[in-house]
Amino acid sequence: MKILITGEHGYIATQIKAYFDKQHGISEGEIRLLNLRGSQWKDEDFSAYDTIIHCAALVHKDDTRYSLQDYMDVNTHLTRELARKAKVESVPYFVFLSTEGVYGTTGSFYEPVILTRSREPRPITKYEISKYEAEKELQKLEDKNFRLAVIRPPFVYGKDCPGNYSRLRNLVLKYGLVPKIENQKSMIYIENLCEFVYQICKRRATGIFFPQDLPYRSTAEMCRLIAKYNGKQLVETCLFNSLIKVASNWIRSLRVSFGNEYYIAKESKMNFEYSLIDFEESIRRTEN
Repeated sequence: MKILITGEHGYIATQIKAYFDKQHGISEGEIRLLNLRGSQWKDEDFSAYDTIIHCAALVHKDDTRYSLQDYMDVNTHLTRELARKAKVESVPYFVFLSTEGVYGTTGSFYEPVILTRSREPRPITKYEISKYEAEKELQKLEDKNFRLAVIRPPFVYGKDCPGNYSRLRNLVLKYGLVPKIENQKSMIYIENLCEFVYQICKRRATGIFFPQDLPYRSTAEMCRLIAKYNGKQLVETCLFNSLIKVASNWIRSLRVSFGNEYYIAKESKMNFEYSLIDFEESIRRTEN
């Protein structure tokens, strides 16, 4: 494989490149990162590549500073422009890193939000809308000579991963106090996600994919292991649970962190293994 990965400084892009090299021997001459900022990338010759993995995106930014148009410009229009160039220059396979967020759900404290292949996406945030619109633009370009894989990963975590994991980690290490809520969430460790991407690239698999590590895990389990591998005593309390449940109606981050939301297990099962690192080992690697 000759692979081009977009998102030169992005977390998932850099992790995929390092993993492909370390675990599968895909060396620097066969894989490279591409920066899509500015217009210089348009002068690149894509014809030398048989696979593009598109990870570059405007993500996890302050929505008060960025408009929907800002998100659309990067996540939708730039994706379409990249894919058109790839198709014109005869790149046969395009992998798009989308998000579970296209469903517009953030979990619930009252009944589980169960995600299936048949569930209609209903994105809410600017980021979610722009990613789903990008999916639709890519599907318009797909044909027998330009094959497409769309990956909708759930909560991704790993060493130095930004976002929800870092917030949970700070909560554990700074305060040593977390709510005792045994929820169920779809999650995937970054190395397992990288293995998933490798396997679908190897097989030239097409369609929409829902990778996750099974069985489902809870936020509380994750917090316990973060504390364990940092030698930190953790206090779990139910005292604030009622308040958290009420506040979650207005505070999205509470639903994201402690609500119940998961892909139904059958949607994530493949004819290859990709969850090679189990849950406790993944937290140990992340913290150590």
